[in-house]
Amino acid sequence: MSEHQANGKTIFLTGATGFLGKVVLEELIRRRYELNVGKVIVLIRPSKQSTVGIATREADLASRFYGEVATSKCFAKLPSDWTRHVQPVYGDLGQAHCGLDASTYESISRETTHIIHCAACVQFDLSLSESLDINLKGTLAILQLARMCLKLERFVYTSTAYVTPHKGNNPIHEVLAPLGPWISAQEILDTLYSGSINETELLRQTGHPNTYTLSKCITEHIVLKSCDSIPLIIVRPSIITAALERPYPAWSDSASAGVGLVLGVQDGGVSALTGNPTAFVNLVPVDFVADFLVDEAF
Repeated sequence: MSEHQANGKTIFLTGATGFLGKVVLEELIRRRYELNVGKVIVLIRPSKQSTVGIATREADLASRFYGEVATSKCFAKLPSDWTRHVQPVYGDLGQAHCGLDASTYESISRETTHIIHCAACVQFDLSLSESLDINLKGTLAILQLARMCLKLERFVYTSTAYVTPHKGNNPIHEVLAPLGPWISAQEILDTLYSGSINETELLRQTGHPNTYTLSKCITEHIVLKSCDSIPLIIVRPSIITAALERPYPAWSDSASAGVGLVLGVQDGGVSALTGNPTAFVNLVPVDFVADFLVDEAF
C-alpha cells in the first residue's frame, strides 16, 4: 500500500455496476490526488448463479467487478493500474449488515470516511412493496452502516427530483415532498403493510405516477427522520442521460430513460411523441450528476 493510499480518504460506494455509479467511481479515481482519495470500496451484489462456497463467492465477486465494471470503456482513460485503488466487497443491501461478513463490515466501519449511495431500483412497474424493499430498506441498511463508521465525514444519498409530483412551472424546493393526506411516511408504511390500502389508491392520494418515485419520496422522509447526527446530504437529479464530456462525449452503457428515448428515435422504434412541444425536458448528463455527488461528498 502506498503512503497516499494509507493516509487518504476511504469512500464506500454503492451502485458501481450501474450507469451512474461507474461515472462516480471514474470521477473518484481520476480526482484521487485532488480529493485525497486513498481507496474506494465498492459493494458488489452476488450474481443469481452464485453459491455459498467461499471460493465460488470470491470468483463471482472478481467476475462481476472485472467483467461488469473494470472492463467498461468508462475507465479507459485512467492509468492501467487504477483498480489497485479499488476494493470490491461482496454484499447485498437486501440482507442484514448489507450482506457483508462480520470482519468486512467491521473494517469498513473502521476505515470509511465518506459514503456515496447510488444503488437503487428504477423500475416503474414493480409493486410498491418491491420498490421499498430495495430503495428504502437498502438505504436504511447503509444508514445503519453509517452510524457505525467512526471517521464518517459525509453520507451522500442519491434520490430523484421526482420525489415531488408537481404540475405547471412551480419550482421544486429543497424540502421534503408533501405526502398528500398522510401525516407521515411511517403512517403510509404501516397502512400499506397492514393491507388496509392498495398501492393504486396510495399513488392516487399522493399524486405519484409510479411506485419508483413514491418509494424514493418515502425513503427521503424516513432517512431524514432516522439520520440523527449523521452528516447526510440528499441529491435529487432529474432524468440522467448520456455524458456531456466525461468519460467521453455521449458515453452511456444504459438504454434507460433519456438514452433509451434517443436510441428509440435513432433506430426507428419511436416515430412520434405525444406531449407539449414547448415544454422543457428535464435531462441531465451523467457526468454533471457524478461531479455534483462527489463535490457534495467532499
